[in-house]
Amino acid sequence: MSPEEIALFQSLGLTLGRNGSVMLFIGILYGIYVITAYMTLKSLLRRGLTKNVAIWILLFVVAFTFMMTTTAAALYFQNFFQYVQVSLVENPTLPVETRFQIAGDSIAGLATAFQWLGGVGGGFIYIIGDAVTVWRVWVICPSQRKLASIPVFLVLAAFGCSIGFNILNTPPPPFVFTGSALWILQLLGLILPLATNVVATGIIGYQAFAYKGFLKANLNPQHSKAGSILILLTESGVVYSLAQAIYVTLVLTDDAPLSSPQDQATRLFDQFTLFLSRSITDTIHGTYSASPGAGSDSLFDPGTHISFAERDAFSHSGTLEASEHSGPQIDHWSK
Repeated sequence: MSPEEIALFQSLGLTLGRNGSVMLFIGILYGIYVITAYMTLKSLLRRGLTKNVAIWILLFVVAFTFMMTTTAAALYFQNFFQYVQVSLVENPTLPVETRFQIAGDSIAGLATAFQWLGGVGGGFIYIIGDAVTVWRVWVICPSQRKLASIPVFLVLAAFGCSIGFNILNTPPPPFVFTGSALWILQLLGLILPLATNVVATGIIGYQAFAYKGFLKANLNPQHSKAGSILILLTESGVVYSLAQAIYVTLVLTDDAPLSSPQDQATRLFDQFTLFLSRSITDTIHGTYSASPGAGSDSLFDPGTHISFAERDAFSHSGTLEASEHSGPQIDHWSK
């Protein structure tokens, strides 16, 4: 075996080890997500299929997110196993370099499909988290539409950049473009969602702290002080925005060698952030269901309730809850 072939097999080993660990992490997160989605659906169906539009909307969002998440996970798994099969099992008489080239070409379509659903800089699953966040801001700011319009504009811009990036990144490209244009769209698809969530979190946090009974309600004897603070940070979006900021930092500074600790952390945190995005609806409903007075269908308002606010006292401006995300494209099979 020539030195070039040895180097190719070493690179293949590192790539398969990296993506194998990511695949295992995806399997664990997907298992957790299935449990939370099942609990949400069970809770909603227990209410009965009433005429409450909010319940039907939440049922649709949960079901649609589940289908997209399952498809994305299946695509990643298929990517991994097909690459291994084509590169190591099929075409044994061909040169090693040719076999690897054929393997890369064979998963190009699968990689593109995954990019549309959960890829960095354009995944639609990330848009779900952003849309939920923006919707909550819009609901709790009925008298401040100009302020609420800021995250709306940001999420629409992020969505446009994601669509543009995915179209240009889908072979064959529809028209001639430069590599810098593709990079700018991917960068905007990473930065704009973070800006959306930071602005939305600030607005939600301001509304929460402006609520005159906030401290009394938040330091409820039903929860420990640490638990109350954690609920506050989660519902205001601080936890999610912080995770997203870490993710963006890892992506923009990811120039480490293949399978290095930073390289591996970037890919694992990519999947963790994707998990947070698709779990927003379930988290909202779980927090809502655990709050006082959540059993009434007439008061059911998914995506807007805050557990620390009294519903009647806060009804003039809506209620609260929180979460968000999006990000850029990482090549899962080459560095």
